[in-house]
Amino acid sequence: MSDVTGEAELRCLRRCVELAAQALDAGDEPFGSVLVDGDGTVRAEDRNRVASGDSTRHPEFALARWAAENLTVAERAAATVYTSGEHCPMCAAAHAWVGLGRIVYAASSEQLTGWLNEWGVPASPVAPLPVAAVAWYLWSEASDQYAATTGFSVRAEEVGSAIELLGGVADLSGSSARSDADLLVAFMGSQDMVRTLDTRLDLRARWSLPEYDPIFGFDPSGTIEDLTDYWQRMVRVTHDPGAGLIEVEVRAFAPDDAQMIAAAIFGESSDRINALSAIARADTTRHAERDLAEAEARLAVARTELTAYRSANQVVNPGTDVQGQMGVLATLQQQLADEVIRLDMLKSRRRSNQARGDQAEQRVRVIEARVADERGKIGGGDAQVSAEGYATVVAGFERLQVEREIAEAAYAAAQVAYDVAVAEARRQTRYLAAYTNPTLAERATYPDRPVILGMTAFFATLLWAVGVMVVQSLRDRR
Repeated sequence: MSDVTGEAELRCLRRCVELAAQALDAGDEPFGSVLVDGDGTVRAEDRNRVASGDSTRHPEFALARWAAENLTVAERAAATVYTSGEHCPMCAAAHAWVGLGRIVYAASSEQLTGWLNEWGVPASPVAPLPVAAVAWYLWSEASDQYAATTGFSVRAEEVGSAIELLGGVADLSGSSARSDADLLVAFMGSQDMVRTLDTRLDLRARWSLPEYDPIFGFDPSGTIEDLTDYWQRMVRVTHDPGAGLIEVEVRAFAPDDAQMIAAAIFGESSDRINALSAIARADTTRHAERDLAEAEARLAVARTELTAYRSANQVVNPGTDVQGQMGVLATLQQQLADEVIRLDMLKSRRRSNQARGDQAEQRVRVIEARVADERGKIGGGDAQVSAEGYATVVAGFERLQVEREIAEAAYAAAQVAYDVAVAEARRQTRYLAAYTNPTLAERATYPDRPVILGMTAFFATLLWAVGVMVVQSLRDRR
């Protein structure tokens, strides 16, 4: 703000008195005001005009309306209003809502009231209010506060997987970046966040810097609950659910402190969102990992049992092995039949050669022994037992083979489910993307003195009006 000092200020106040004299000559109340911009240039002036019947035509009120229509926000904040008398509650509220800067007056409301009483002038319908005390505290004792701003949003990685490309797996995620942002906003206002940053940065010391400001400073002896309540005053979190943007404004009595606290809030928020992301990924893959482990164990057992069965029966494929052995047995049986016929023919001859007969009998015995041996390998010594042994071996093998195939199918399904879960876990990844880094203030923006003063005047007027109505009501009943 550019201040007008010395002779220039006196000159403006003298002009206010001149305007008050003009108002008095015209039959109005003796008040005049001058609006000066930050460069010291007089931009507008006016006098009281309530004689027209409109009791709101105060010069301070008129200058506030003129400033709202003709000056920018920055120009209004740098401007100064000079007036012959202290603002009434109505004009003080208008001054605050428009956002004008300093107020410099020649006479206070207390002085004016005393003069009017001495002159016997009837009291104004609007009683003077203790606005001067509030204004004195705001501009004399209240410490300047600097604001640092940071903005970020919760983002989700848009990762596509081969599973999705091949199978069109839908997004089955139970959480979203929007719900995570809601959780994060709640966390930033929690006692957990306050306690963590107080441990790291000593918030109590940083927010209790002003020694003579009990209204806006923090009492370092306060409890964690007091510090959390004070946090709500000094940290403002704005969340736009539609756009997913989160903006944090942090106030402190030093610009470096405000920036440091804002950066710490972003860091803690990033750590918390990473923790939420890790929990979501673990929840998504936990059941799939368990199913895959069970399928692997089942497949291992099925393969082990099948290998043991093959070793016990000394076969790789009972069907193929027994089929080959049955072929050998059929050949031997055919040979045996041929030798038996040949032996019978030799015995039927009257002049048979004894040596040839003995040889034929020997061949029959050898072939019979081989047939018995082959039948023993298959499972029995006769045809019935051989068939039963073959059926038992094949049935046992087929049972174990079916169990292995089922275990392999279950393992393949579990592997696909695990791949899907991993793809979903990747989609659960959340992170904070900052669109505004913590700023470093160059001038104090808090407390908003004009607004506070105007609100004080407004509510004081409201209380006074209620009191007047109560008093009048009691009088009417008498």
